[in-house]
Amino acid sequence: MKKLILFLLICNCSSSYSQDSLYVGKSFVLPEVRYPVCISWGEEWAEKQFQEEYSSVFDSISQFLKSNNKIKFEIRFYTDSRGSDSANLVLSQRNADDWYSRLVKRGVDSSQLKSIGFGESTPRTVWVKDNIYYLDKSKDVQALPVVLTEHYINTFRKTDKRRYEMLHQLNRREELVITSIEK
Repeated sequence: MKKLILFLLICNCSSSYSQDSLYVGKSFVLPEVRYPVCISWGEEWAEKQFQEEYSSVFDSISQFLKSNNKIKFEIRFYTDSRGSDSANLVLSQRNADDWYSRLVKRGVDSSQLKSIGFGESTPRTVWVKDNIYYLDKSKDVQALPVVLTEHYINTFRKTDKRRYEMLHQLNRREELVITSIEK
């Protein structure tokens, strides 16, 4: 829920942005959605539970997209490095496609969106100082960039389980990225 609140604060989903604050390449972190684990994807009970929990998330984001309908976006999903490359690629594409279809069902123009699953192929870059990880490089922080590769994360597998799990979690992400703005 923290990610949703952060997204809503960043997007101010009830209104449009000024042209100065939106630009090609700008990305928004989407709230992490936990898909139900079930034997057969799409079972009715799982879908109903999922809708009840995340309906307001999709409603808020679709409202933001519709109020900025001259902007084209990519829905990008990334996984951590656990599991095979091919399974992670399929998983991330399925999740990106699911977001796409849920937003289109809520009235977002399909030509405004494109869904891409990157799997584990694009590790996130973070900045580290004094064992604190920052998602964005701050002008006030003299932090070093670190790419969260599988090799880097695995260095903590046996020595620091908490950090190991946290770094995997940082690599799993969902983004909405501006790809073009019509004048």
